[in-house]
Amino acid sequence: MKIAFAFLFMMIFCGNVVAQSKEVAIEDLKWGAVVSESEASCTFPPTNKEKKVSWYQKETPIDNLEYTWSVIIGDDKSGYEFGPVLFKPGGTRPRSGSLSALIKACQQSLWHNSAEGGDNIGDYGNADVKGGKVRIKINDGALIKKLFEAKPKTVKMTIYTPSFNLSKHVSVTYGK
Repeated sequence: MKIAFAFLFMMIFCGNVVAQSKEVAIEDLKWGAVVSESEASCTFPPTNKEKKVSWYQKETPIDNLEYTWSVIIGDDKSGYEFGPVLFKPGGTRPRSGSLSALIKACQQSLWHNSAEGGDNIGDYGNADVKGGKVRIKINDGALIKKLFEAKPKTVKMTIYTPSFNLSKHVSVTYGK
C-alpha cells in the first residue's frame, strides 16, 4: 500500500514521469543529463531489481523493437535521438544475461528525426552500466556542438522494454 501511495504521489506531483511496471525502482528515479564541450552524459535510473534480463524473447515479433534507452533532443519530428536500441532479428534464439550484456547486444545509433520517420546518421558514442544505471556518453566535441548548439533546457529520456516504458523530460546541466 505504501508503494502504491508513493507511486500515486509521484505521478500527481512530478507529472512528467510516465511509468508502467512493477520492476521500476520508484525510490531511485534519478535521471541525469550533463553536457560540456568534450562530453555529454545521460544517466537513466535503474529499472530492474533482477540480476538477469532476457532478450530476443519468443513473444516479441521479428523486427520489432524490444529494448531502448533513448535521448531525444528537440522533438520526434525534427530533432535528434540517440541511445542503445535492440530490435529482434529473425532467426535468433532467446538470450539472457546481465544488463551490461544486453546493452552490448544493442545497436548504438544516432537518428535525425523527421515527419517521415528519420534517418540513421551514424554512431553517437557508447553506453555502459554502472550500479544498475544505463549511462550514455558522447565524447566527440563536434557532435556535441551539433546536437546541443541550441542549448535545450531539457531532453526527453525514454526507457522501453517488453514489460514497461518510462519517459521523463530531464533538465540539462551545462558545464565547460
